[in-house]
Amino acid sequence: MVGCHGASESPSEEAVRPAPDPASPRPVAGTLRVSVYGEVAPASNPGALPPLRHTGVWVNNRTYQGHSDNDLRGFLDGRFRHGWNQASQIHVRLGRLHPWGRAVGGERELFRHLHRWDGVRLPEGVNILGAELTLSVEVGTDRELDLLLYEVKKDWVPGGGGVEENNNSAPKPGEVWWNERMRDVDAWGLPAEGFASDRHPEADTPETALAHAVYAPGDSSISFRSSRLATYVEERVAAEEPLLFMVKLSDHLEDEEGTIIASYSSNYGDSENSARRPRLRLEWEGPPEVSSLERRIILEPGRSLRIPRIPVEGVAAVSASFLPEEGSSPPRIMVRGGRGDEVSDWTDAQHPVVGTRDWDWVEVLVAAQVNPIPVGSPFQAELRDTWVTTAPPEEQDVPWVFVSPSGVVHEVTARYVSDFTWRVQFLPDEVGPWVYQSHQQFSDDPYETAVGRFDVIVDDHDSALYALERLIERIEGSKLRPGRERVEAFGPKFYRLQRGLMQLQDPESFSLAGESGTPNRIMELLDAVRYALSGAPPEGPRLPLQDGQKRGLTTLVKMEPKVYERERLPVLR
Repeated sequence: MVGCHGASESPSEEAVRPAPDPASPRPVAGTLRVSVYGEVAPASNPGALPPLRHTGVWVNNRTYQGHSDNDLRGFLDGRFRHGWNQASQIHVRLGRLHPWGRAVGGERELFRHLHRWDGVRLPEGVNILGAELTLSVEVGTDRELDLLLYEVKKDWVPGGGGVEENNNSAPKPGEVWWNERMRDVDAWGLPAEGFASDRHPEADTPETALAHAVYAPGDSSISFRSSRLATYVEERVAAEEPLLFMVKLSDHLEDEEGTIIASYSSNYGDSENSARRPRLRLEWEGPPEVSSLERRIILEPGRSLRIPRIPVEGVAAVSASFLPEEGSSPPRIMVRGGRGDEVSDWTDAQHPVVGTRDWDWVEVLVAAQVNPIPVGSPFQAELRDTWVTTAPPEEQDVPWVFVSPSGVVHEVTARYVSDFTWRVQFLPDEVGPWVYQSHQQFSDDPYETAVGRFDVIVDDHDSALYALERLIERIEGSKLRPGRERVEAFGPKFYRLQRGLMQLQDPESFSLAGESGTPNRIMELLDAVRYALSGAPPEGPRLPLQDGQKRGLTTLVKMEPKVYERERLPVLR
């Protein structure tokens, strides 16, 4: 466990460096749509409702790792300053360098970039109604720019940063770069996939683009969308082929100096935060469903809803998507299925779940949670960046700032593990929504990542009871006086932990007495926390009253850590 700085319980504590504001979650409100597709389409029914429309978003994260982008640089005739394979860095760029940039042989470098989306799967026979590719802008310009998205006719190998895997070295044999789609194997028709033709067999792209977008000064993102893009995606997905794109500025702007613009890459940020990475959004409908449901949902932050099983014989695919209302937080949707006594693991339904032909029922779970971590488990993430110039990588500090739900700031330093990679581990000590951010100065300019978010949840009794015991120790070990001081510092932590534990209860488990007649351990610990906060035993009875009798409070004693055995509830990881 990496040490932390600033873990005091004082709510007025200040961070060593600026910290993001604590998370403020919103309810999940909108419409859930679920479609189940069978191996054989249902019989034609004139009175049947039209197929439900669905949306899905593909972005490099835990669920999907099929996107790669390459930053290509050089001159149109094949000369170049840096013949690099740049495949994993903070950004990719478009346009031509500024007049103050270095000129080589009387010319300043030109930039384009490639995007390859592999493993995009949808149910067979779908009709894609809309497609949108969105890039987040890192550094813009003070002028309006026209950007073009082209289909690329030839596949390539993205590579891993060249022979030294540092993005500042020549491509390995077979890797893509400015002049070749596969180094020493096959060149582009013209440098920088620059041969556009609808007739020539060596064409790199068609003569016309798939989509056009306009960047205006101050824009934080750029989106490409068109009917041609949707058609291209539908054809490639049906053929189980990767989506191959090139992004460039218009020819006119490529010939002007100072038109350079940078967008965040597919590898930007840490492994748990995909906020600024390129994303592909698809909307589709059909084929005919063998079963479907549409349900409006309003779900409080931290809660989850399990939809009753949908019985279906021979499931081929499941699509589940959510249409949020204005101001809604996005939910996490999970799907699982089974046949007989066999039950699959929960699968993230960010994309359609395809290849489920052994299921004869489907179950859906909707959770108002963000990157959930069970209480008592550590947050872990990695950050990789190869552009390190101010000191050797192993000598670089990468501080991470974590802000708890109650506003307490923790600072943790990531550990360098090799290969331009830093790893952080942090044990959050509060239930509820957390935010975090990392900082570095690998080059002359300080840099901070996008704000990341995760929820610490109570997912089983054992870890929650252990967390209560740890909270008692922290309260009693603090220098705060019982009463107001302790309640102000520790009260919200206790409230959230108590709520998470109570959401696991049912009428049977909530009973005050177990089969042996001994006091319930949950209630003992809750009252022990109250005693530690106030310095006095809690007053009054607690419901439910059994047999019409009021039960006295149990004696509060020092709790020793114990192991509790109980079947775990479904965990979303």
